[in-house]
Amino acid sequence: MKKKICVLGLALSVMLAACGNKNTEKTAPELLEPAMSISNTVKVEKGSISNSKMYKGEIIPYTEENSFDKAGSVETVFVREGDRVKKGDKLAVLIGGIDNGEKKDIENQLASYKKNCSVENLEAEYDIKIMKLEKDMLAEDMKNAKGAEKKKMKKEYDIKIADIKIAEQNLVNTKELQAIEIKELERKRDSLNTDIDSYYLYASMDGIVSFVAVNNNDMVEKGVLAVAISDESRLHVRTEYVLQSEYTGAKRSYIQYGDNTYDVEMRDIDITQVKEQLSMGIPVSSYFDIKNPDKNLKIGDCIDLNLETDNSDDTLYLPINAVYVENEQAYVYLYKDGRRIKTDVEQGISNSTYVEILSGVEEGDDVYVKP
Repeated sequence: MKKKICVLGLALSVMLAACGNKNTEKTAPELLEPAMSISNTVKVEKGSISNSKMYKGEIIPYTEENSFDKAGSVETVFVREGDRVKKGDKLAVLIGGIDNGEKKDIENQLASYKKNCSVENLEAEYDIKIMKLEKDMLAEDMKNAKGAEKKKMKKEYDIKIADIKIAEQNLVNTKELQAIEIKELERKRDSLNTDIDSYYLYASMDGIVSFVAVNNNDMVEKGVLAVAISDESRLHVRTEYVLQSEYTGAKRSYIQYGDNTYDVEMRDIDITQVKEQLSMGIPVSSYFDIKNPDKNLKIGDCIDLNLETDNSDDTLYLPINAVYVENEQAYVYLYKDGRRIKTDVEQGISNSTYVEILSGVEEGDDVYVKP
């Protein structure tokens, strides 16, 4: 039994905490005190700006949880963390899966019955061959016989032919019965093997064992994580929980990694798994597929997930610390002819770094920024 995830839940809160604080919606702060130094100025620029909501996350390998299909006590764990496995490899087994007396009995019974059938059939076939040889000898003797002797031989010959037919039909009937009985024994064996197979935990895919949650003699429940396997060639993103409505409402979803951006697609939420995590007090995560991964991405690195809701192209913008707000009116301090000039502006969208300026200044204007 498997579940697709991208890391183990208990480690989530620690690792994401290392990447940053909870999600924050970036808006322009109120800066009430004007800057006084002429050296602290920037020019009004024109370009693209977007408003987005940011979540902290990390790069992780694609991972699948493997769990037993039945409850029981673990007899043997065959793998350790770091082991490479192939799909179908045995990971662990419950008590009752290895030394199963009923399985041994039926396998011995099947083997013994097949052997006895083979011997019985060979004997019957040998008897038929003897009877056919005797029939051929009678036919040869009849060629030289005459009168009553020949008549007697003919009677014996006809009886022998009838006996051969009866023996051959009996052999056919016996083999048919044997086949039925063998098939039934094999059915019982296969049914038992299917049951015994449920004692074993098999690898759901090729990969590296990234987590082993069970030890020998542990009691385990059906469907609970036992061994996790990761495929390090398939990178994904795990973040703090993102509402489905926020994702669908975004115009663009991407991760920021250094100077690079990578578009991502949110994976479907497993409601059953989410409920299990909540009941166990495990932080719920969101997972994203990277549409254009490359070798620059490294497992374990922290990233920012951006859900872009608004964007403007070819628009004026300033750093957010160049814009002041007082009584809900935004303004800036222009620097012209050696003077500071307080100038009202109209704001547009903003993000953690910049704010769009809809009116009040022009491209190339010098504006004070708070140091």
